Amino acid sequence: MKIRMKRIEHQKTASPTTVLLFSGAIVLQIVGMSLFPLTAGYTKFWPTLASILTLLLGSLLFCRMLYKGVALSFLIPLGSAVMPLVVSMLGIFVYGESVSALKITLLVVACALIGIAGKMK
Repeated sequence: MKIRMKRIEHQKTASPTTVLLFSGAIVLQIVGMSLFPLTAGYTKFWPTLASILTLLLGSLLFCRMLYKGVALSFLIPLGSAVMPLVVSMLGIFVYGESVSALKITLLVVACALIGIAGKMK
């Protein structure tokens, strides 16, 4: 059984719709991840439901952007760099997690490496 995939033409520039979809997807993913501590290991129903739904909706928007022609090699590294930084900041400022120079350095280096890897051919 063969699966046929539709060939998608990649966009050369970001349209306003693409920017809105990307922003919405990032915000939904960040909200979903920031709800993790409230779920108590997915044992509390409402926070768990909210977390799962926001993560699913964020993923749906990412998939929609791929369908619209945004290159996967652009989308995933950018999202992978933005989300950990924002979620880490939420952990520090909202949930009172400790902050250290090592933690910040590792996050920045990881994001830089993601950016470099995204530009490789």
